[in-house]
Amino acid sequence: MRPALLAAMLLIPHAAAPASAELVRLQPRPGVELRLGVEAPPNAPVIAILFAGGHGKIQLGDGGQPAGLRGNFLIRARGHLASRGIGIVMVDAPSDRQGDRGMFGWRQSAEHAADIGVAVSALRQRFQRPIWLVGTSAGTVSVANAAARLSGPARPDGIVLTATITRQVRGRGFTVFDVGIGAYSGPALVASHEGDACEATPPGDAPRVLAALTGARPKKLLMFSGGSPPQSAPCEARAPHGFLGIEARVMNAVADFILRPSN
Repeated sequence: MRPALLAAMLLIPHAAAPASAELVRLQPRPGVELRLGVEAPPNAPVIAILFAGGHGKIQLGDGGQPAGLRGNFLIRARGHLASRGIGIVMVDAPSDRQGDRGMFGWRQSAEHAADIGVAVSALRQRFQRPIWLVGTSAGTVSVANAAARLSGPARPDGIVLTATITRQVRGRGFTVFDVGIGAYSGPALVASHEGDACEATPPGDAPRVLAALTGARPKKLLMFSGGSPPQSAPCEARAPHGFLGIEARVMNAVADFILRPSN
């Protein structure tokens, strides 16, 4: 049985999920489970799949809610997108990437992009709505990689990159420039905080990201400022890297673009 067909068959709520959230289990590869936390009404105009940063292990439970990375910018601020009517889908690291390293060193792979494609196809079949990929920090590599590689029903209808990974740190890791993002054609939004002090996501590189999206149309860059004093290390979420204190402003701008893409 083809993975996409199997995924569509498995795209049903888990019995223990509350009405406001669903745990969805997909099988993108033999013996591998990919969990999605779905918080989307049937009439949502757009579905946004969220990719947290770091190791990517949000540890979705039977109720479709994350036990891990709850402080991540996208995870903690997702309600601002939902309040605009956008359907939310949180994606966990697959079952074979739940070890100590999680998705470190794997986000740029063709295998990872194919997993995402299974999720996009299944959600498209269920909701019959545009599917967007939204990533922050290391999650931007997942989004850029998938956008560059996927086609047909698996291709996202739009992408959002926040606090984008543009620099290798101490010679390790991959950036959005390593995954051929120029191949993606479709709407793209790049968002950065001018006070982001993380060495892997310097705000000065944001225009380079927009320029590298040579096939994207429309495309837009948003630069934010202000917020609350840092409560974490520069590359963690409780800092300008995670848009601390301006979550509503950033997410409403993201929602504006997703609902009506424009330059």
